[in-house]
Amino acid sequence: MKVVLDENLFSDAENDDGITQILLWGAARRHAVLLNPLVIPEEDRWPFPDSILGWIERNGSAGRNRLICAIEAGLKISAGTTQSFTLRIQTIPHPDWKKLKLPLKAAIETLDKPLALIIENQINDLKFVLAVTLPEHRESLEDALANSWIRVDHGGGSDMLNICRAKGAEPDCNLRTYALFDSDCKERGEPSNTQAKLARICDDAKIPYRVLLRRNIESYLPIPLLKKWAYNSLNNEKESTIEKIAVLEGLTSEQRSVYYYKTGLNKDAGSLPSLLAGLDKNQAEILKEGFGKNIAELFDSKWGHRSQWFRADDFELETRDIAIKVLQNL
Repeated sequence: MKVVLDENLFSDAENDDGITQILLWGAARRHAVLLNPLVIPEEDRWPFPDSILGWIERNGSAGRNRLICAIEAGLKISAGTTQSFTLRIQTIPHPDWKKLKLPLKAAIETLDKPLALIIENQINDLKFVLAVTLPEHRESLEDALANSWIRVDHGGGSDMLNICRAKGAEPDCNLRTYALFDSDCKERGEPSNTQAKLARICDDAKIPYRVLLRRNIESYLPIPLLKKWAYNSLNNEKESTIEKIAVLEGLTSEQRSVYYYKTGLNKDAGSLPSLLAGLDKNQAEILKEGFGKNIAELFDSKWGHRSQWFRADDFELETRDIAIKVLQNL
C-alpha cells in the first residue's frame, strides 16, 4: 500500500516511535512510504523541510539512514507499480476512512495488520495462485507470505459469504482484505447465483476481489501438466485417463473452461453447459467421469511446473494480474 506521511507529523517528538515503525516497513518494502510534500533527492542531497530535519536531529544518523532507505524504496515501488490505495497519515484527531486519512496511531494499527487473502481452499487455491504467478512477481509474493504480511483465510462453501459479510463491517476492510473465488460458471462469463451474490457483497463492502473467468481453479490445469500426472502417477486407470485428456485436449479453450474437472459431465447431468452440448456420443462418454476430487493438488510445485504451461489457453491473460493485485493491496 502507498503510505504518505505528512511532514507535520515529524514536528512532534511523541510521534518518533510511530514514524520509525512505518519507516521500517518502508525499508522492508512492505509498504511504499513517501512524504508530503514529496521529497526527491537532488544529486547527492535530500532537500528535507525543517520539520523533518528536526526529526533527523533527534533520531541521529540511524534515523536519517532509515528515512532515506524507506523513501528510496517507496519511490522505486511507486514508479514500478500502481498501488491500489493511498493512505495519508496526518495530524488529525479521528480517522476519515472514506478519504483514507488517518492519525498516526490508527494508521499503525491498520498497516500492521496482514492482508487477509480470502480464498475457497487455503491449500489448493494458494498453490494455484503461486502456480499462475509470473516469475517476476513470485519472489515478492512468497516473501510476503513468509513474512506473514498476507494471512490466508479459508472461506470454503457458504463460509465465504459469511466471512466477506463480517469483513465488510470492519472500517479498514477495503484496505486489508482481498477475495479470490471461482465463478462456478456453466456459461462463459456468467457466474453462478451464489458467486454473483458473493461479488455483490464484496462490492457493497468495497472489498477488492477477483472472480475467475473460468469455472474454477481446476479449469486452469494445463494439458501438459495433466499428461505428466497421468503418465507418471496412475496405474489401473492410466489408459482411460490418458484417453480422457486426449479428448479434453481436442476441445476448444472455451469448452474446457466450463468443463467440471472433478466429476466431469456427471456434475451437469440433464443440463450441460451450452458449449458442451454438441459433444458426440463417444466424447460425452469419455468425459462423463472427471479426474477426481483431489485433482487441484496438481498445482503443487512438486510437479515441476513450467511457466510456459500456464501461458496456453489464454491462461496468462486471465491470471497474470492475480498476484499483482494481491501485492498492490499489501
